Amino acid sequence: MVSNSGNLYSYISISKALGVNDNSIKEYIRVVEDAYMAQEIKQYSYSLKEQVKSKKKLYINDNGILAQTAFKFSKDYGKNFENLVYTELMKGGYEIYFHNKDFECDFIVKKDEKLVAIQVCYELNRENRERERRGLLKLNLNLEEKILLTYNQNETESEDIKIIAFWDYFS
Repeated sequence: MVSNSGNLYSYISISKALGVNDNSIKEYIRVVEDAYMAQEIKQYSYSLKEQVKSKKKLYINDNGILAQTAFKFSKDYGKNFENLVYTELMKGGYEIYFHNKDFECDFIVKKDEKLVAIQVCYELNRENRERERRGLLKLNLNLEEKILLTYNQNETESEDIKIIAFWDYFS
């Protein structure tokens, strides 16, 4: 699970891959959450039934654990950065969700009844700009803000998308 932090999963897909009961997978994830090692986040939906039935994502509560224990062939700045954003949102007391219906938005966060959409991109460039913006542009929610969060870039963007550096957003 550490190596797949931030990836979509279902209890059934993990249980099939490991050859164990899906209830055992649910219990294992609860134990990890109770130990404050990781947190499962759900698909944002107004329907609780849909939240429960949808795939989930698990984020690690300590980036040091992620960096030192995840199995990887190369440095994955994007995955580590997304997990870092998650940990900062968690510290800020936000309710954290994601969106993944026809398109993806990394985080939908709720605080004080206000919704903010956050797409995370370590480095925004010509090759990935449209893909990263697409998830924000297609969202049909009553949002306070749409933010494309980067490691170190600030830009003015049209269509109500703010491109903000991590350091500026969380300072």
